[in-house]
Amino acid sequence: MSVNHERGRVAALSRSRTADDPELVTARINLRAEMLTRHVAKVVAQAPPLTAAQRDRIAVLLRGGAAPPGTTTTVRPDLGAQEGNVVRGGAA
Repeated sequence: MSVNHERGRVAALSRSRTADDPELVTARINLRAEMLTRHVAKVVAQAPPLTAAQRDRIAVLLRGGAAPPGTTTTVRPDLGAQEGNVVRGGAA
């Protein structure tokens, strides 16, 4: 499905359903999944080739696991508040 399809489904269901309606909840989950899929596809298309270890770390996160021990996330002060100003890496 597409983001637009899922967005329309959520809009249509939310007109006549309560917020905890199972079908509406599922539609919202599907919308979020489509939005995430679109974002991941965009990021992957722009990213340099990843190592096997980097792909494994990302796969763990997508499967709902925690980042592996020793993995850090920091903001580079030299870049200020720019979008994408995050550096991720393993323990030194």
